[in-house]
Amino acid sequence: MKAPGFYFRLLSTAVILIGGSVFVMGYVGIGMMQGYVQARFEERNRFLVQNLASNAELGILLADEKMLGRLTNNLVSEPDVIGVEIMDEHKKIVVSHFKEKLPEHTTSQAFVFSRSIQREGDTVADAFKPDIASHIIGQVVIYFSLDEINSLQRSFRNTFALLSFVVALLAIVFFYLISRSLVNPVNKLAQVAAKIASGNKSVRAEPDRIPETRELALTFNSMLDSLERSNEALETLYQDMAKQKTMAELGKFAMLIAHEVKNPLGIIKSSLDILKEEADLEDNHPMVHYIEDEIRRISRLLEDFLSFSKPSAPVMKNIELNSLVSECVLRFELQSEAEQTEMDLDIDSKKAIGSGDPDLLSKAVHNLLKNAMEANDGSGRIFIRTGITGSKWFLEVEDQGVGVPLGLEDKIFEPFFTTKTKGSGLGLAFISYVTDAHGGTVRVYNRDNGGAVFRIELNLEP
Repeated sequence: MKAPGFYFRLLSTAVILIGGSVFVMGYVGIGMMQGYVQARFEERNRFLVQNLASNAELGILLADEKMLGRLTNNLVSEPDVIGVEIMDEHKKIVVSHFKEKLPEHTTSQAFVFSRSIQREGDTVADAFKPDIASHIIGQVVIYFSLDEINSLQRSFRNTFALLSFVVALLAIVFFYLISRSLVNPVNKLAQVAAKIASGNKSVRAEPDRIPETRELALTFNSMLDSLERSNEALETLYQDMAKQKTMAELGKFAMLIAHEVKNPLGIIKSSLDILKEEADLEDNHPMVHYIEDEIRRISRLLEDFLSFSKPSAPVMKNIELNSLVSECVLRFELQSEAEQTEMDLDIDSKKAIGSGDPDLLSKAVHNLLKNAMEANDGSGRIFIRTGITGSKWFLEVEDQGVGVPLGLEDKIFEPFFTTKTKGSGLGLAFISYVTDAHGGTVRVYNRDNGGAVFRIELNLEP
């Protein structure tokens, strides 16, 4: 017969030691808990019977069975009280109330004294003293079921048995895992490789404490990080190529639009001016106003389309960014379309010198102000703030509109995407292009009380 191995002996010793310790501690704990529960049970029983004896004094003196019946009914409603008896001084039962046949039970009783004679601390034994016994006016007996306390004790025993089994099982599992500690790191690496093969590129191997397997896991993770960086660079390259191709196609289409639409649109505008003179039509004539408004709208759409499809390369030079914003706001306020909008300007007093193209940046700021005015439906207030944080200058334009729908914070900067009924979806895309060309960022977030805040950040000259 083959002798038991080391792991089996270690496991058996651990099971015996842990099981024996749990058994001894459980046995002692159950005894203490049973004693505590029994003491509390008896203490409660004494309190209930003393309380009943005190409350039953008046009912016995008046021989009021209804009053005594209410006392017994209230007491029998307790879950472990199965019966109550109230007797007079001759031990004649005045009221008796049992809610069921008597199972295994115990009783607790007390004498009812005349309150003028009863003294604090009197016990049942004191009732037979000569100066007190003659003033006993009755007796109460309460029958308590032992089912609940017996059930509690059985629950303790069952819990102990289950706990002993669980502890023994855990000990077996624990030592089994220890015996396989050298194999698990290799298995984990195999599992990580399988997850990566299934498409989960973010998973990494967890280094082990064993030096050899730890070094293997670190090298494996380094290889995965290198592959991930290569994939990200390749994906960025593909996106740039696709964007360049789209912009090239868009440029061709823009030139076609400029030739096929802009020239006829100019002829329509000239013809309208001649028609106004010959027909003596005023500028505020409804039909004339509608035609001119639509002509201006189409012209703006064409300009946005052309400026975005064939953006000029930025001509960089040092500019004072706060002054540029102030001039843009002033020009915007002078426009007739902004006359109903109130500008709340908070320009930083410090000079912010940055490298940029003033024309492109002015157009980007104009688009931001125009976007805020449209969000306000041409009225309300627009808040413009500038400041410096570290080595960056920021511009915030805040409107009082409904804000940006959740989940669209990044998508609104894509070309031709818009949440407005009228609009080309190129204004914010142009802003994103300008900030990218200047090495900056643009983002949007909603205010808690409504409205959106667009924030541009640009690097300052050192």
